[in-house]
Formats: sequence, C-alpha cells, structure tokens
Amino acid sequence: MISTEEKFFFNIEMLKRGREKLINDFLSNNHDIFIPMFKYRKFSEHMDLSIEKYFSMWLDHHLQIMKEFFEVNEIDKQIVSELKENFAPIFLKLIEHTNIEIITKNYSGLFRLLLKKKIELLEKISKIGDKSNEKYQELELEFYKTKDLYEKQIERLKKGE
Repeated sequence: MISTEEKFFFNIEMLKRGREKLINDFLSNNHDIFIPMFKYRKFSEHMDLSIEKYFSMWLDHHLQIMKEFFEVNEIDKQIVSELKENFAPIFLKLIEHTNIEIITKNYSGLFRLLLKKKIELLEKISKIGDKSNEKYQELELEFYKTKDLYEKQIERLKKGE
C-alpha cells in the first residue's frame, strides 16, 4: 500500500516531466511545433490537425515517462497499479484541457495504442493535405503557363503573324 503523500508526489513528478517537455519543445524550436505554424498558416484545418498531433504526442510522452519511471525504479506491480489508477483522472483532465477527445478511461496498453494510432492517422492526413497543396500549386503553374502562351498567341494573331 502506498501513502496518499507518495501518490501526490508521483503525480506532481509526472506532470512536471511532461511540462518540462512542453517547455523544452518550445524553447528548442521543435519542428513538430514550429514548421506547421508557418507551413499551414493559410490552412486552418491543417494547422488544427498539427496542433492536435503535437498534443497527442505530448500526452503519449506522459505515458512513456511513467513507464520509464516504473522500469528504472523497479516498482512492484501492485504499487504500479495504484499509481496508474491514481494518475488516470489527472491524465484525463489533461486530455480534456487539450481538447483531444478520448472516450475510454482505461489508459493502459489499449489507450496507448489508440493514442499512437491517432498520431499516425494525423500524420497521414497531414501528408495528404501537403500532396493536395502541391498538386494545386502544380496545376496553378500550368494554368498560368498556358494562359501566357494563349495570350502570346492571341497577340501574334492580332498583329497578323
């Protein structure tokens, strides 16, 4: 049995480590944050997906640091279970405050798998958006090239060439 005080300090430690990552990512100009800010500034849907992807990765980081903490400190399975159970409501509040909707309260392996799958899907959607933007730009270029050729041809025809 673990004391309430120990549970409290464990929760604080996990939140502290998660916050450290968030701050370090901003201070180190992390590409997952800053590239989409400029790349998608005109495409709010893509920007929203990028933000959601980053926060999904950030939430997953909490689970990673918790797992590492348990492994490094060789904590008994019963205590691990108590700490996870105690941290779950706090973790759900984090999810709630990042506007990422997860239906389940079980954040075990299944929850982590869902979070990873969500990150993968957001990356795929983002790549599809990038490709469609590239195709649009290619089509736009072709349009202006063709338009220029037609205008030149019309000018030649007007001059009687």
